[in-house]
Amino acid sequence: LYSEVPAGPALEGAAAAAAGAAAGAAAVAADSIDVGLFLHAGTRHLEVVDQKLRVAAKESSQPLTYSLALPGGSYEFSLEARATERKAAVKRSTLEVNPYPSDSLALSDLVVALSVAPRTAAPTDRRGFAIRVNRRLEFEPDDPFSLYWEVYGLEVDKDGVSSYRVTVTVSDAEGKGVLASVLGAVASLVGGGDDDDVELVFERTVEVRGDRVPDYLELRLSEDEPGSYRVRIEVTDLLSKETASSERTFQLIGPQG
Repeated sequence: LYSEVPAGPALEGAAAAAAGAAAGAAAVAADSIDVGLFLHAGTRHLEVVDQKLRVAAKESSQPLTYSLALPGGSYEFSLEARATERKAAVKRSTLEVNPYPSDSLALSDLVVALSVAPRTAAPTDRRGFAIRVNRRLEFEPDDPFSLYWEVYGLEVDKDGVSSYRVTVTVSDAEGKGVLASVLGAVASLVGGGDDDDVELVFERTVEVRGDRVPDYLELRLSEDEPGSYRVRIEVTDLLSKETASSERTFQLIGPQG
């Protein structure tokens, strides 16, 4: 879970909202902030996580990351913050954990980031990447953004190699396709197509050296209208012909004032 405590506005005595890839929080602070994550499972609301910490109030936003090992199921979480003068705020929501099947294709959740860069020549999982997560899921027009995901269950040939196709689409709040361009090294892999094609397609051939294949790309939208947008990644295994997809919603924000 990704969250952020924007302590600068909090020092002014105002509540400030924060959001994450799967979670968010709001907090008000004076010189320190108490933060707690509480997670309950099932209809009986069995408490499975109770994590508390105290962070110093600073002028800059403070990222908070929670890494949890959870069995499959439905959960309710509450991310709460309270300042020393008893001002408080809370974010509550639900979380669905779906175990990845061992015998079929699956995708992880999409991580929306400011940037993603490999730490090594051939990373095998997320630890091999430097990821600057966008915890608010907000971008300004013309800002590039990055996506990171992992592919599970790819079929391999006799040499331990897999091939798959990636299809990227971005749509607005009404479901209308939005033009986007791929930046960086992946741009050379994106297949031809018309200039007004709202689907971006590329293929990869990789040596599978674990239980997953990490992937990422950098995008820039041609759209500059503020609002909610949804990005969708679809992966097709070119050997098994299976398809899996994952999507994430983010916000394009306009000029302030």
